Amino acid sequence: MAGGFAGGISEVLSGKKKLSKRNKSRQRRKNKVKIDVNIIVEYGTRIPDIAFEIQNRVKTSVENMTGIKVEEVNVHVQGVNTNTVSKEETEQNEEEKRTSRIKRTSKKQNKESKRNMQILIAFEQKIALF
Repeated sequence: MAGGFAGGISEVLSGKKKLSKRNKSRQRRKNKVKIDVNIIVEYGTRIPDIAFEIQNRVKTSVENMTGIKVEEVNVHVQGVNTNTVSKEETEQNEEEKRTSRIKRTSKKQNKESKRNMQILIAFEQKIALF
């Protein structure tokens, strides 16, 4: 099921391989299929581990959903994503989102409180007229 990981990776990193391929399935024999999966991995991930996991999940899913026997699942690494965000940046972004959410909630509550106060004052004024 491997499909030549080292060769595919070296082609991608050397720039000889186009990154625009699509995932394919090829049916060779009746009720048997070969599947090609193209992926881009995050920098620092263990490519063999990810590829092995994808192979197992694709094979299991296709066989369970269709009943067709999967002969091969070939995982082709199309690239490595180096645009990673550090843990500190992620935590900072999450904190900014929480702060923003709290401010919006606070503004909304202030508007509701002001509106309720206006209604209460108007009601008291009407009662005073009687």
